[in-house]
Amino acid sequence: MTILWATSIHCAAYISASNVPCRFIPAGTRTLCASTGTMPLYELLCIAAYSAESALLRDLIRSSSRLVLDNGGAVRGVQYWGRRTLPQRARAHQQWHTEGDYFLMQFDTNPRTLETLYGRLRADPRVVKYTALKLGDKLQDIVPSVLPASGSGIGRIGMGGKTIQ
Repeated sequence: MTILWATSIHCAAYISASNVPCRFIPAGTRTLCASTGTMPLYELLCIAAYSAESALLRDLIRSSSRLVLDNGGAVRGVQYWGRRTLPQRARAHQQWHTEGDYFLMQFDTNPRTLETLYGRLRADPRVVKYTALKLGDKLQDIVPSVLPASGSGIGRIGMGGKTIQ
């Protein structure tokens, strides 16, 4: 049985609609990889070909999530951004597209699995465009720490030395 890990109620509701069990990862936790010690956090923005059937999009999200989970990663969240007009016409899989269904997926995985995911998205006829950004390797890169300000008692968030009051 595959279990998706999510960090918000919105993600859990969307994933549950696709009939996949879902559990939560507390904010600030990291997943570990046996070979490297940690798994980087990635954010995938994907534009799927617009379809009136939501089952096609749910299947694309489910297959992408399962690839990550089957290789030891964790899906932290999925956000559906809805149908939007593309900034310019895009040609993918011998078809022109002017609209697409946008979704964002945050997940922890190793770089080898990310390359496999790229290959699957490239070959999938439902996908118009996709890109993944590495959000960070260390927990400090992802979640800003609150440091005490000098003498004022007001907390300072690690933002390049700027004090926030």
